[in-house]
Amino acid sequence: TSVAGQPVYGLAAFKKLHEISGTIRDEANLPLAGVTVRLGNRSVTSGADGSYRLVPQAGDCRVEENLITATCTVQPSLDGYTFDPLQRQVIVQDSAVTGQDFRAIRTYSISGSVLDETGQALEGVLISVSNGLTTTSDTNGVYILPGLISADYTLTPSLPGCALCTFE
Repeated sequence: TSVAGQPVYGLAAFKKLHEISGTIRDEANLPLAGVTVRLGNRSVTSGADGSYRLVPQAGDCRVEENLITATCTVQPSLDGYTFDPLQRQVIVQDSAVTGQDFRAIRTYSISGSVLDETGQALEGVLISVSNGLTTTSDTNGVYILPGLISADYTLTPSLPGCALCTFE
């Protein structure tokens, strides 16, 4: 098939795309159930043993010009976790692709309030974290830093335009 003289490649050129599978494990190397694993517009949920299985369909993967190879992006997600790797580029050819595993890492939040010496909320205080993240306190002086992995962090507050402000 061609459009405007250029060849168009699609999954219809494949006789069959083969299954992509793997396992999701947590930091303790235990299987993690309930993880959504997405491939294109479809998704599955990992089972009690942490396993998932996906069969690519039309539109899920990029078919290469050789019509033998397809590249698929597999991405896990679960609230309260980040993943290593964040996603996988999987090459599918003429057989099932196994071992597309992910490690789930629990994430945490740091939150607090910024108050002046009289106990009044301070809005607009920039909170910088030692890992490069930043957030700003809201009208109630509240800030939240979500998605942090377990580690030691140093928070540094600053109020733009206030060179003489000190924080304790």
